[in-house]
Amino acid sequence: MDIHHLTNWKLSSHFLDNFDKTSATSIALPSREHYLLTKFRKKIYSSSIELVEGEMRYLKILTNVPDGIILLAETKIKSKYLKQDYEN
Repeated sequence: MDIHHLTNWKLSSHFLDNFDKTSATSIALPSREHYLLTKFRKKIYSSSIELVEGEMRYLKILTNVPDGIILLAETKIKSKYLKQDYEN
């Protein structure tokens, strides 16, 4: 099993205000699924919203994480980091 940051921590540190790797939302994944995510997901995003939605989409496509868990993680990340983007 590997720990996977739900959104890539390197990209998140550029796009998400107050992102802290040590307290970021993470999930335990089988090593093979974690490898697939790191190898095949998109590496360049143009906005914080695109980053979060894209990372969740790849989590859904490349892993066996239940949809409900992905939705819960996406909601948590958006409310923590993107609230201002959705209010404007």
